[in-house]
Amino acid sequence: WHAARQHAFAAVREAAKGNDEHSVIILVDDVLHLSGMRRHVLRVAESVGAAHAQLCITCDASVRHDRNQKRSGLHRVPDETLSRLEASWEDPATTTFAFDRKTVRLDTTEAQADDVAAQAWSDLQSRWGGAAIHPDELARRRVLAGQASNAKSFAHQADVTTRAMLGAAVQRVDSRLRGEVARHLNEARRRVLESANRVYSVCC
Repeated sequence: WHAARQHAFAAVREAAKGNDEHSVIILVDDVLHLSGMRRHVLRVAESVGAAHAQLCITCDASVRHDRNQKRSGLHRVPDETLSRLEASWEDPATTTFAFDRKTVRLDTTEAQADDVAAQAWSDLQSRWGGAAIHPDELARRRVLAGQASNAKSFAHQADVTTRAMLGAAVQRVDSRLRGEVARHLNEARRRVLESANRVYSVCC
């Protein structure tokens, strides 16, 4: 099953690339009972810049086992396998991962198949967003946002400080000369702030 899963994800990754002529919607239908498995699907979406939505279809345990008993052949899951999956199930509602917290949840305990399909599609459409962002790109954007915030803070502090210094300096000269002095100091202050902002943007 390891080889089969690798083959399946390779197929998903290839299909998710799409082309310039049309868009594709890929349904990855799997138990994915562990958060790590679900994260793998997200990483595939991130690697090709595809949008990603996660749907958890569940039902009461008694209903789940009853439905499984009615299946036959390869469609029926061995009882011990079903019990093992239930025991190791990592519910998206209880994990700490951000992508799990955004899961669309659909309880099918009392629902009919056609109703489930229609509701699932409606819920997914309501959650559909932009392309999934790779963690490295997300980290880069956070750094840039932090730098922009720091630059804005630096510019504000420099403006306030130099304005106060200019005011104090003007008060020390003869009142008849204050207008002319203030004009020259303001021009010098403007050049200093422009130079300082350029240096800060290069260094930081």
